[in-house]
Amino acid sequence: MILESLFGLAGFFQILAQAALFFFRPKKGEGICPRLSIVICGRNAELDWKQNLPSWLECKSSNPVEFILVDDGSSDASLSLLNGFAEKDERIRVVRIVSKQSPGKRDALLLGLSHASHAQVFVTDADCKPDSPGFIQELMHILGHEPSLFVGNGVLKPGHGFASVLATSDADRLARMNFSALPFLGFTTAVGRNMAYPREIGLSALRYSRKFGTAGGDDDLALPFLLSRCRNKRYAIGPYTLSDAPKSMQDWGQQKQRHYTTAPHYPLPIQLLFSLRWALIAINTIGFFALPFITSSVVVGLVLSGWIVQLGSALSWAFRFRFSRQMTLVGMGIYLLAEILAIFVPFLILIQRSSPKNKTWNAVS
Repeated sequence: MILESLFGLAGFFQILAQAALFFFRPKKGEGICPRLSIVICGRNAELDWKQNLPSWLECKSSNPVEFILVDDGSSDASLSLLNGFAEKDERIRVVRIVSKQSPGKRDALLLGLSHASHAQVFVTDADCKPDSPGFIQELMHILGHEPSLFVGNGVLKPGHGFASVLATSDADRLARMNFSALPFLGFTTAVGRNMAYPREIGLSALRYSRKFGTAGGDDDLALPFLLSRCRNKRYAIGPYTLSDAPKSMQDWGQQKQRHYTTAPHYPLPIQLLFSLRWALIAINTIGFFALPFITSSVVVGLVLSGWIVQLGSALSWAFRFRFSRQMTLVGMGIYLLAEILAIFVPFLILIQRSSPKNKTWNAVS
C-alpha cells in the first residue's frame, strides 16, 4: 500500500512538473537592452573559434554590441586566429590569460567581465554558437532596458554515436526539469554557456564562487549570489545556444563527473530539489514496470498519465529543438530510447564512479 502510494504521488507530481513547461511563459523586460557585452571564453579552441565565431558576428542587433574574446591560456593557434578576427571587426577585443590561478573557466570569465564596457553582459563558450542570426536581438528584447539576470538553455547537438545521443537526451532532461520547476520554485541552476547578468554583480558572484575551488560549474555556484542581488530576472527556453555533445562514454563521464563535484556545493534546498526530481522520475518509471502488480485503478491511472506526460514532454522538446533541424529518423529512435535509459543515468554514473576499475573518473580533466 505504501509503495503504491509512492507510485501514485510520483506520477501526479510528474504530470504537474512536466505540464508546467507548456503553460507558463516567461516575462520579458520592458523596452530593449541599450548595449550588450558578449563574453566568449575558450581554451585550445582554435577549431571551435573558426566554426562558431562567424555565427556570432553575423547576428543582427539594433543597439551597440561588443565582443570580448578570452583566450584561456591556449597552447594552440587560438590567439593569432582571434587577433585576425579583431583586425577585421572593430567590435572585437581580445584578451588572454597567461597563467591560470584556479581550475575551470572562472579566471577567464573574470578577465572577460573586467574588460567589458557595458553594464549588461552575456557569457558563453567558444564551442557554442547561436541558434539563429536573430539570437542577440531576441535576447536584448527579453532583457529589457535595465540590466537583468537571464537564464537560458544550451542545446547539445548529438552526433551519430549512441553515447552522443544519450548525453544529449540527459542534458535535455535536465533542462526540461529545470524549466518546468521555474513557475513554482524559481531558478535552481543555470546553463553557464547561455546566461546574462549585470556586469558588476557578475564580477562579485564569480569572486564569491572562487571559495569553492571546483573544476567546473562556476556559473551554477554563482547563481544563488546572482539571484539575491539581481532585481530583474528573466528566463526563456529560447534563444538558445548550440554545442556538440560528448562523442564517447568516457567524455560524457568526465563531463558528468565535473557536475557531481559541483553539486555538493549547491545550497541545501537546491540539493534536496534535485534529489526529489530524480526520485520522482525513478519511482514513476519503476511504477510503470510494476503496473501488472498494482491493484488500485487510481494509482494505475496516475502512473500511466505521468509516464505519458513524461514521454510527451520529451517528444515535444525533441521536435521543437531537434528533429526539425538536426535529427534523422534513426536519430529520433535512438533519442527516445536514450530518453528512457537516461532516467537512471545519475544512479548508473554514481555506481560506476565508485567502482575500483574506474577511479580515473575521479581525475577531473
